[in-house]
Amino acid sequence: MRSATSSRRSASTWRRSPPTSPRAAHDVIAASHKEFDRFEAFGVPTFVVNDDATFVRYMSEPSDDPAASVGLMTTLLAMMTNRVDLNEFKHTQLPR
Repeated sequence: MRSATSSRRSASTWRRSPPTSPRAAHDVIAASHKEFDRFEAFGVPTFVVNDDATFVRYMSEPSDDPAASVGLMTTLLAMMTNRVDLNEFKHTQLPR
């Protein structure tokens, strides 16, 4: 399972050796973009699960509760993994 923010290879490389110059940082970003170009990903956050990209739009800021964030990610990843037939889920009105 991978997320579009980084692949296993890119993430482990980033953790081991952070960019040491602006050019190195540019190269990391360019390589990541090229790697995910095949998914036609178009926003952040975009998750890649089982070689399938999914864009997720959050409507509220994250809370200070780490368990809530973990719960949200667990739910999203489960939907992306187990409900591949669900293509779009969108409320017709924004909460006011």
